Amino acid sequence: KAVTSWEGFLNGWFGEDEIFCLDKAKLPKSLEISMDSLDTFGPEKESVMIRLNDSELIVIEQREAGPYTVIQEGGFQTQKAGMSAYRVNVNSAHYRDDKDPTADRKNFWSLLNNIGQDFTYEGVSVTPLANKKIRISITQ
Repeated sequence: KAVTSWEGFLNGWFGEDEIFCLDKAKLPKSLEISMDSLDTFGPEKESVMIRLNDSELIVIEQREAGPYTVIQEGGFQTQKAGMSAYRVNVNSAHYRDDKDPTADRKNFWSLLNNIGQDFTYEGVSVTPLANKKIRISITQ
């Protein structure tokens, strides 16, 4: 199992310098951000959180093998190194059962991309770039 940066944030495990908080309404047309993995805690941000509205946000994090991420082949869910992103509804109940195929309907979060792939959600596009960088673009 992997701890999400949102869960770590709620538990007070991150300092202000480790999370980059953005508001969709104030984003420029395009922005590139360098990140570090949740598992290495380097000098860059470990998590990017984009506020979409009063109840929902996008959380982006970098993953690699380490104390918070187990990279394994096979099984129910295969973990890979790279960018991971999910949406969080801050008003939803905390439900987490990674083996429940209907968890997205019950959970406070749901995955937005397969690790390393770009995605668009609620008018925000996120593209992984080389060297643990991401590009965030506004599409609407």
